Amino acid sequence: ALRRRGGWRRRRRGERKRSANMARRERAGSMDSAASGDAPSSAATRLRQFSAGRLRRESALDADAARAAAGDAADENAQRQSFAVPASDRLKSAHARVITKNRQVALNEPEVHILGEVEAGAGFGSGACCRWFVDVDSMWQHLGGHLEGQTQIDYPVDQDTCVWSHPLDVHLLCKGLQGWPRLLLQVWRMDEFGRLQLSGYGFTHIPNAPGSYELDIATWRPVGTLKEEIAAQFLGSTPQLRDIDLLFRKAWSDRCRLSTTSSGSVRVNIDLVMRNFQDHQVDLP
Repeated sequence: ALRRRGGWRRRRRGERKRSANMARRERAGSMDSAASGDAPSSAATRLRQFSAGRLRRESALDADAARAAAGDAADENAQRQSFAVPASDRLKSAHARVITKNRQVALNEPEVHILGEVEAGAGFGSGACCRWFVDVDSMWQHLGGHLEGQTQIDYPVDQDTCVWSHPLDVHLLCKGLQGWPRLLLQVWRMDEFGRLQLSGYGFTHIPNAPGSYELDIATWRPVGTLKEEIAAQFLGSTPQLRDIDLLFRKAWSDRCRLSTTSSGSVRVNIDLVMRNFQDHQVDLP
């Protein structure tokens, strides 16, 4: 029994020696690998290496993004520089056009400013409106305001006068006295069925001297055949002019062929302002 017990102890000591030798060899191998740069075996070392690699990858990505942003900025600057000159040229040309159109007054050229109103119309019945035009020739240039417009429809209760009080405001540049401005009128009437009927045409020359004026413009309308007049009475289709130039431009040649009848009258109030005419040796009345 003692002999068997001593053999077991010897075996235990041998196993302890072998395990201690294996532990020393493992420690020596890990130190050699760490010194030579081989892959470490411990978990902490592997974690540190993973973190360092991730940091290197993130820094590389940041560097690539910075280079891409710098390249985009350079391309944008180059494109902006390439378009800088055409944009400035377009801006200068647009500014020159605006000055040429709207600031002709700086050239000391004659100007005519028409202010006033289409006040009222009489003799047209209830539900009348007036459409007006300022007609000029090629020697005149439009600087501001509206060259045409239309009043509202008025339904007077106790009288035959339609009150409109529609404003006029036109600014013109004069390059020649030919074709002095004219005011052309069309008066229309809406009946109880909502149909528009022509009530009359009219025109007048704008006065050629500064001041305030009250103009009463007589109107007329074409007279058709008996059938057309019956249709105008019952159906509301009054005869009309095919060409508005018959009011003035073609009046001397073609208006003598028309049969007309008088209608109502339109009152227009005008305040005329004229400038720089005396600088061009033009004597105003």
